[in-house]
Amino acid sequence: MMTTATVEAPIKKTHLLDNVKKTILQCGATVYFNKQEDAPRVALNVYIPGGNCIESVPGQQEMIDRLLMKGTYDKTAEQIAIALDSASLDAGFDTRRDYSILSATFMPDELTESISFLTELLFYSTLEELPKEVEKVAGEIKMALDTPKAAAADLLTRHLFNGLPYGVSTSVVQEWLDRIGRVDALFVGYQQAYKPNRFVVSVAGNVDEDTVLKTLEQAFQLARPKGTALESGMGKILKEHTLKENRVFTKPWEDAAQAQIFQAWLTPSATHKDFPALVLLDNILGSAGLTSRLFLELRDKQGLAYNVRSSLDGLKHRGKFTLYIGTEPKNVQLCLDGFAEEIKKLIEIPVEADELEAAKRNLIGRRAVYTETTSQLAHWVGAGIMMGHTVESLKTQEDKLKAVTSADIQRVAKTYFTKPSYTTVVGPASCLPKSV
Repeated sequence: MMTTATVEAPIKKTHLLDNVKKTILQCGATVYFNKQEDAPRVALNVYIPGGNCIESVPGQQEMIDRLLMKGTYDKTAEQIAIALDSASLDAGFDTRRDYSILSATFMPDELTESISFLTELLFYSTLEELPKEVEKVAGEIKMALDTPKAAAADLLTRHLFNGLPYGVSTSVVQEWLDRIGRVDALFVGYQQAYKPNRFVVSVAGNVDEDTVLKTLEQAFQLARPKGTALESGMGKILKEHTLKENRVFTKPWEDAAQAQIFQAWLTPSATHKDFPALVLLDNILGSAGLTSRLFLELRDKQGLAYNVRSSLDGLKHRGKFTLYIGTEPKNVQLCLDGFAEEIKKLIEIPVEADELEAAKRNLIGRRAVYTETTSQLAHWVGAGIMMGHTVESLKTQEDKLKAVTSADIQRVAKTYFTKPSYTTVVGPASCLPKSV
């Protein structure tokens, strides 16, 4: 008697972004919709391309974003705050290097009211609170730069991208505050940047897609007509930006208990083929905390610091890889030598398979945690699009991490860490290396 074997169909794996649908509205806005049926709240993020890259004055875009909740033609700042407190709507603006973002969450049954309220904030700000906000920012900047670590980080940012949008540091904004405070120029920048055909909207939650699209279309179409695409031309300049030689920048801070040290190299954009390997290298070297090489070597073995780490910033046009340590002033050179030694190991010695696999598990595990809410999902898509990704390329990020080899880690270490770097040190004058 013959028997027939039952062949089970392979289980098709699903991805968090499998449900994302892209639609371009008649008003020009691009919407990415991700249905999440079990989500209690809806996340709706509006991304405005440009950020620091479209500013006529450094700090202008951040000032605009700060003012969008400070009063509209129909509501005062107090009325806006009261309205937010009395509703389920949470909203806030933020400015990044490559974009501005309005982040909001609300209950599904308050979709229409929430979008109407957000539209008012986006398009109908009066900017009348500018003088008060400039004064407030001046005070905040003074406080922000009042620590050695903040001063060292600021020094690095402004020199690493000297005169370019990615170099708009806190102290740079401070120097331009008087020009930022001109209402007429600020209003022109606001009108140019906040056009519906420049918007990317990322939505995640348990709401009807057609209702979302129709509501956004009506709100944006009535608010402001489409405008000419706003391009700064800075992308090409940033991509071609290089450091000509190793340089050290210092600032004396006599009463500092510790010396603050940053060292940074330029790296490629967030969509570059080398980025996954750089992400893993960062995890291995210093961003994984207690298990990272910098922590184990410079903190645990040598006792040079309590806090030491690395970080990788991947932006649309360019990025940077940074090492940081806070140490006793007498240990500055030991720390710089320690940085150099750990970089040398990555260049000369292949990463062991176990260490690489541990880094992959760490990063993939973090991604699972960082995408648990609708807010996180909406931002993953929206921010990814702003960096130059597509939904499909975002879906392959985990696979690209898994595919990285030890040879890839060594290759990117040789590629980027053999190029010039900039170092900043802030602490007592007696411990500072010679500035070059």
